[in-house]
Amino acid sequence: MNASELRIKEFGNTVYQLRSVCIFGVILALIAEGIFAGAAYNSGNLDRVWNTLPCALLIGVTVPLLILPTCLFSIRVTRDKIQHLFCRKWHLSEGLIEDLTSVEIGKPLVVFRFKNGPAIRFIGAHLRILEALCLCIQEHRPAFANFNFENRTALTLGVLHKLNPNGHEPTHHDSRF
Repeated sequence: MNASELRIKEFGNTVYQLRSVCIFGVILALIAEGIFAGAAYNSGNLDRVWNTLPCALLIGVTVPLLILPTCLFSIRVTRDKIQHLFCRKWHLSEGLIEDLTSVEIGKPLVVFRFKNGPAIRFIGAHLRILEALCLCIQEHRPAFANFNFENRTALTLGVLHKLNPNGHEPTHHDSRF
């Protein structure tokens, strides 16, 4: 693949993934309220069910609030640069792909290290998104192979590949803020 065929790609959590997490949070809140209601029913205090509702809502809202900040940051890979973006619009930092020395992938954090300049730290993307990001970097710089996976991350990716042997890439939605 020559340089003119390479496209600009963006990687990171999107509002579509946040929507899925919100649905999960609602389900978690309903389960928690069901457990609280069952405990109140067994103790004979049904009037306490309404007192447990704020606690169940707090449980359901916590998960989406933890994921929300990860939707604000993304990585864009262009023909010659890796860019760290805020709200998919504003550049926080960038580095040349040819200056990339290593990519360290841990479960919550990815660190891109460059010869000249500061490292780019990217947090909170799904492992399939990180895998697609690594493949994109290899498309742009085929000789690069210095990907350092944390043991836990490598194990998780191995399990994901066993569960999905076809190796479909994650779906990337075009979301704009």
